[in-house]
Amino acid sequence: MMSSAIRSSGRWRGELARAELREIGRRLALTRRMRGMKLDSVADSAGCCAATVSNVERGLRGGQLLTVVGIADALGVSLDDLVVGLVDVRDPLMRALWEVRCS
Repeated sequence: MMSSAIRSSGRWRGELARAELREIGRRLALTRRMRGMKLDSVADSAGCCAATVSNVERGLRGGQLLTVVGIADALGVSLDDLVVGLVDVRDPLMRALWEVRCS
């Protein structure tokens, strides 16, 4: 389910809530390590710098959704794999984002 902080603030600009971002980053880091990939190679494939990948993995970056999607693509994982259990796709906003991603 979407974070209450995002829901109550009325803001959504492609940013993920900090708790969700930390968990997604943890999952990205675990996947990268399991595949034996270095930050630089993931960053090159994702079109960003290694510092950005590191910050996303540690939950420090602002969490631009397109950056997270790019890193996931570079690792060969779906957004499904990263957010399962974190967001409720029945939420109209999350459903709209999901449909844009899947189209």
